[in-house]
Amino acid sequence: MDEMFFSTGRFAAPLDSLVQFDSDNAFFQCGENSMSLIVRTDAMENLWTMDQSDFSLLDINCNAASNYLLWQAFESSDPSGDLVELLVVDIPLDSCGTTARFDEDTKQIIFENKVINGAFSVMQNGQDTHGGITNQAIIDYAVECKYNAVYTDASISNSAEHATLKDAIKNQDADSFSMFLSYQQMVNGGMVEFPDATYTVGDPAMFTVGMVHPNKMINVYVESCTMQSGTTESEYPIVEQHCPDVFTNTKLEDQYTNGTSLLSFTMFEFVDAMGDGVEQDNNMVCNLVLCLATDTPESCGIVKTCT
Repeated sequence: MDEMFFSTGRFAAPLDSLVQFDSDNAFFQCGENSMSLIVRTDAMENLWTMDQSDFSLLDINCNAASNYLLWQAFESSDPSGDLVELLVVDIPLDSCGTTARFDEDTKQIIFENKVINGAFSVMQNGQDTHGGITNQAIIDYAVECKYNAVYTDASISNSAEHATLKDAIKNQDADSFSMFLSYQQMVNGGMVEFPDATYTVGDPAMFTVGMVHPNKMINVYVESCTMQSGTTESEYPIVEQHCPDVFTNTKLEDQYTNGTSLLSFTMFEFVDAMGDGVEQDNNMVCNLVLCLATDTPESCGIVKTCT
């Protein structure tokens, strides 16, 4: 959020003209690590009864003192230079009271939190009403971000340097996380990225696939991976319906690290329409599914029927 809207660091500079407020005088954006909320409050009533220290997220430890929000006047970016009063909030996806739930109908993971007037509206120990009694203004500003849970075409060529991903669902109601796929090799007992991967048939090959920005509230599962020939129209799946292929000695370890799956297989070649000694430029393409970390794979619709 700082990089997008401020020039000299966290909440330290006037708002940039990039921000376009909606009819409710708010700007809201879903990011890969956090949700960003900016509310213009100078036109709102009764806020004079509160102080910046009253505001927090659902976890009251995420407040102005811990640098998750700021409420103050900024110089406007328009020619008049008038002051505008803004509440600026940084809301992490996997802390500060943010919750996540899976929508089975839309195949989306939904993150939710609230900006609250923490001094008066905190609920604790199973209470169903706000703690304390007050006739002062109480803020419950709910925020929600939706992210696609199904991704296709996370791919990389075994002679390319970068990975790309195209999400399976594109609509105005959901955002997408960035995914990666990279070949690996063992160096001194540990794995390192191997961007320019060239193999001899029969060599063991390894690659990892997952989230560029891991999230401890989400697990990543590999639904399928297919080797596609860049020279012919041939292709061969090494993972289908979450099951590794035995003929290529494929092994799959989901949650190898947080948000990352590890795969290994024996390198093979496509022999149809190929001349002797021709080097193949093949591509690995994988489909991924994201699930809540609190859910079992079965409850997320992942059913393995490996034989």
